[in-house]
Formats: sequence, structure tokens, C-alpha cells
Amino acid sequence: MKKILYILLFVSFTGFGQSNSICETTTSDALGPYFLEGSPYTESIVADNYEGELFFLSGTLLNNCEIPISNAVLEFWQTDENGDYDYDGYRYRGKIITDSLGNYNLETILPGKYLGGSQYRPSHIHLMILVDGTNELATQIYFEGDTDIPTDYLASSPAAVNRIIPLYAGFAGDWFGTFDIVLSIENYTINGCTNPIASNYNSEATIDDGSCISIVQQLIESFDAWNLSINLESGWNMFGYGCPSPIDLEEALSNHFNKIVIVKDYLGNTYLPEWNFNGIGNLNPGLGYQIKLSEAIEDFSLCDWYVNDIPEDHIISMQDYIVQLEDSLEILNQPSYEVGDETEGGIVFYVDSTGQHGLVLAIQDIEGTYEWGCFDEDVEGADGQAIGTGYQNTLDILNQGCTTENGDITATQAVLGLESEGYNDWYLPSMIELLEIYNTLIDAPITSHTEANLILLNLNNSSYWTSSEGGSQQSWYLDLSNSAFITGYDKSQSCSIRPIRSF
Repeated sequence: MKKILYILLFVSFTGFGQSNSICETTTSDALGPYFLEGSPYTESIVADNYEGELFFLSGTLLNNCEIPISNAVLEFWQTDENGDYDYDGYRYRGKIITDSLGNYNLETILPGKYLGGSQYRPSHIHLMILVDGTNELATQIYFEGDTDIPTDYLASSPAAVNRIIPLYAGFAGDWFGTFDIVLSIENYTINGCTNPIASNYNSEATIDDGSCISIVQQLIESFDAWNLSINLESGWNMFGYGCPSPIDLEEALSNHFNKIVIVKDYLGNTYLPEWNFNGIGNLNPGLGYQIKLSEAIEDFSLCDWYVNDIPEDHIISMQDYIVQLEDSLEILNQPSYEVGDETEGGIVFYVDSTGQHGLVLAIQDIEGTYEWGCFDEDVEGADGQAIGTGYQNTLDILNQGCTTENGDITATQAVLGLESEGYNDWYLPSMIELLEIYNTLIDAPITSHTEANLILLNLNNSSYWTSSEGGSQQSWYLDLSNSAFITGYDKSQSCSIRPIRSF
């Protein structure tokens, strides 16, 4: 995997994306004569022997600017670096299915140009969108700065303005861009479970299709001589503890230690196996818990230790347990957060689609400045840049055993030793997490909702480390003293630290 270093200015940067921040329906463009049926499903349409410049395109498919469209088919086709289309195979042709949030990612190259009559057509990528088997849109994507756009009657049309996207370059010769696609499908519906208490709740569903599975009912059906067995998916789940007697949480979950990221109870207490931290203590009968897994667990069971020897005087009414379980699961589903909220030990700067989980920024810097560490050394991992990768980056740096040039502790060691506002699970933000902090809390318009909390940021107008490595000698940092500039910086230099945590 190539390590790519970027230099970006916040003055013009609003995220890798289209320059127009106003959401508008994506316009159509000519299908053209080069479409070919039967292209394969793949997220990379790059030929094995390519000679062009790699280009990574990503974006989100939305209906009416709000509702993500999942399981839609996006079909791409384009020329190779010489401006030629492939008719004998499927080089630079392929289909992608949007994920549950409507997102897509495509690896390709920058397309070459070809003569259309007496003039060259500008570089472009064809795109067709099918939703539920219906062809909703055929269009073309162009690129800012292409000198052939003004003379091309399709690309120079006013309808194409929002389909001309900026390109962002890395030092490795690769290019990045974002193209969000907005449709306007009348009466568009998403079938699914709309009950937030159900185990298969779909926050994007607009019509309840009767598929809801009550968590409580699921637990009742799963009890066999007090023995609960359910399947847990990778990511966030909820489970209820229905055994008659409490048990130490670490003991109960010891068989799944390597798969557990975090466990939370309804009071917000946490269990972090990676750090041997158990703030919950015992699993207690009749209570519900949240658990985040790195991979799925089949036939998850908690009470098998109790099945063969159940004292009669401990057999308590299942009805009482179910009532308690319903209450605790109800509490688990209640929190809803917004960017700018002061909660969970800091200020919220990112919230997921459920409104219940996200990221918070500590309200103060860690005192002093620190080297990133591992100068002239490649860290195994620590190359995540997206939202959600900061925690793993921080663990990767710790596992590397990085040291500093001057003998002091590293930025990572300073963060992992922090206890602030009652929490001890802070870590270094990734590059995009730090950008999100700037965009949502620093550069965002101050509203009545966030004005009081912004005063609490206490940023020192200096340089801040991220956990995203940029190479053996550099890592990413944000310089607030230089028009909010983010770039690679020598790992042996010292920067400030503002930690984050997830909730």
C-alpha cells in the first residue's frame, strides 16, 4: 500500500468533495455510444498494465439531499490513459453497489481524451445509476481546470456545473476526488424495521415492513434452562443478562476477549479489554448492555456456567427479569446527541446516523508539547486517516514501542495516560477526525446551540498532532497559527495534543 502525503489549505478545503456546498439534484448528461452491457461488479476498474495516473473517487448517493440510497447499482465506464474505450473486454468498466449509508468508492485512473469531431472531448467518466432495477440517471463527471471544457457543448452547459469536480493530488502521483449523487425519486421508500427498540432497527427505514424483532422476545425465545444463545454482529450490539446470579463481567466474556472493543452499561460505565479496565464490575440479572465487536460472534452465551446446577431458591420469575430488561434497554436507546453538545467528557464534534454514538473533543490540551516518536521508523499500521481510525492508529503506535529523540514520552503515551472528566479512554485523532473538529467546531458558524461550548475549546493557536503517520520521518499535524494548515511534520518535532474519545 502506498503511503501518500497531502498538503491541504482549509481556506479552500471543505472535505474531499464538490466545491458547491448547496445540495442540488444531479443533472443528466448524454449516455454516449460507448456503453457496454455486462460489466463486472468491482471497486477497482484499473487495468493490470495501466500507465496512467491513479484516481480514487468516492461519494454518497442520496434521495432529495437527505436519505441515503443503499443497494443501488452505480455503473462506471471511461477511456484508458490514451483516450480509448475497450470493446473486447471490460477494462475501465465496472459496477458498484452502494453500502447501507449510500456510500461508494472507486479506484480508476484519470481518463484520457479523444477527438469528438474536430475538437477533443474533456476528460470525463460516464456514470449510470440504477435504483431497484430502474435506470434513474445517466450522467458524466468532469474535472476542474480541464482546458477543453469551454469548447465542449456538454461539459460547458450550465447543467454540468455541479458535475465538474476538483482534484486533490498526493506526492505519490495519485489523485482524489468526491462526487455526491443526488436523485429526486418521488415517494422513495426504504422498507425495514422502524422500531428503535427492536434488535434489527433500521434508522433509515421509512416504511415498517413487519420485520421487527423485539430484543426482549428474542431473549425469551433464546432461553433454554436459563441459557441464552444469540448471534452478535461485528460493530454495535445489545444483549441482556438473564442468569439468576451476578457474574464478573471479565469472567463471563473471557472466551471473547480478543473480539471485544468495548462494553457499556445503561449508566455509561465501560469495560475496555484492551486496557484491562473493568468499570462495570458484574453482569447483573435483568439488565441490558451494549457491546462493540471487531468481528461477529455466533451462539453467544452467558449462562452456560449456571445451566447444570441451578439452586431452586435462585429461580426467580422470568417475568421480573423481562420487565427489568425492557427498562434498561429503553434507557440505552434514549440518548441523542448533536454536534456542539458538552457531554461524555468533552464537546461533540461528530455524531453517526443514529444520533447515539460519535466522537467528543477534550475541553483542554494535555499540558506541554510532545514528539510524535518513531522518527525514521515505519510504524506497522497507524496509516488510517478516516473518521473512526484514530483509536486503532493510537494502539498501533503504542504497540510499536515508539521512543523520542530527546528521551521524553511520546504524544501517544501522554494521551493513553490521561484521565479527564471521569474518562480514561482518550486517544489521538486521525487526520480526518482532526479536520472534522476544525470544520464543525472551529470554522463552523457559531449558533446559539454551540456558542457557549465553543468558548470551552481553549485551543492555543498552535500545532496539533494527529495519529495518522505520513512516512518514516513525518506524521500529519494541524497548524492553527498558519491559516489552519495541515501537512506532514517531522516526527522528532514537538506539537500540542488535544485528545478525543468515542461514545
